[in-house]
Amino acid sequence: MAMWQRRRVLGKGTYGTVFLAEPTDPTAPPIAVKTCPIAKSSSLHLEERVLARLRGCPDIVSCLGSSLTVEDGTGLYNLFLEYAAGGTLADLIKKESGLCERDMRRYVRMILRGLCSVHGKGMVHCDLKPSNILVFPGEGGVLNADRLKIADFGLAKEGKEEMGFWGLNFRGTPFYMSPESVASGDIGPALDIWSLGCILVEMVTGKPALWKYRNLDPLNLLLVIAKQSPGIPEGLSEDGKDFLRNCFAMNPCQRWTAKMLLNHPFVSRPMYGKTPDEPPASPKSPWDLCPSSDALPPPGWCSFTPSDHNSEQSLLDPSASLPPPGWCSFSTTDSAPSASSGSRQPFGGNSAVMYFMGMAESSKYFVGEV
Repeated sequence: MAMWQRRRVLGKGTYGTVFLAEPTDPTAPPIAVKTCPIAKSSSLHLEERVLARLRGCPDIVSCLGSSLTVEDGTGLYNLFLEYAAGGTLADLIKKESGLCERDMRRYVRMILRGLCSVHGKGMVHCDLKPSNILVFPGEGGVLNADRLKIADFGLAKEGKEEMGFWGLNFRGTPFYMSPESVASGDIGPALDIWSLGCILVEMVTGKPALWKYRNLDPLNLLLVIAKQSPGIPEGLSEDGKDFLRNCFAMNPCQRWTAKMLLNHPFVSRPMYGKTPDEPPASPKSPWDLCPSSDALPPPGWCSFTPSDHNSEQSLLDPSASLPPPGWCSFSTTDSAPSASSGSRQPFGGNSAVMYFMGMAESSKYFVGEV
């Protein structure tokens, strides 16, 4: 790592302090430096090893190296990380007092992709929460283009680890811990999924999932966590509620995996003709408005086959009550056209299809290709 200078403090945690730092090379971007005394640096060493295994994952914060320095006679271990100018997801939730569902779907999908990478390497984050998820603003200040990356792997574990209830050797932050991790010290990927559910609840309400128990002493709070599932917010769609039910299965063996949840309609189903983390695209045909490429129109729609035509009659002519001869062939059916019948034929270029719905069932028709 090149020479650098510490600037302001970005945050403080149990295992170190994070600074904004600027390399002495004026062309280099700013970085984040996590620093702690060498004698207490085991957590940072673990984080560096984990991030090395996850190098190249786009939904995981990048580690840029490490160094040792001596300041005021104290040896320090410094871990260099990419700088997130947007702060953390916790900052975003606090600023907005809860997020809109469109953004929630995008953000949850990004977190799930990161968890797939972590779990695919046989590891568990163990402390997934909004303050450990970094926000990277979209390039050029594009709205709704923030990217999230999972950070802070100082408590990460490989595989499962039995810690034991009576040893009180808990890992993580109570509001995001799963029942099995508290009751029996069972640490596995299912813990991160429970934590993700808690994060989604917080995105909706602006408060941690079990916030009403915040005044309990630590031991009684853990007893509540061990036997109670967070409530499902009413302000969430049915897809979102079902997603949370799969995150909050009390039996960790019945909890969905990150890979399974990536295929859940809450994050996989397009919204307004787009994927959850991509900008909307203008529809090129009525089929673009369907939830999936295999979807069929509702009963009563017309089956049709476009044909060659030379008419230049405007579709906007109010006197034209019917399509001109040769514009397209059409018929009214009592059921949706079959996907295998050839009636759903694609239109090329920038063509579009328009249709009118008459008052009578027999007056439904497509008016042509433009």
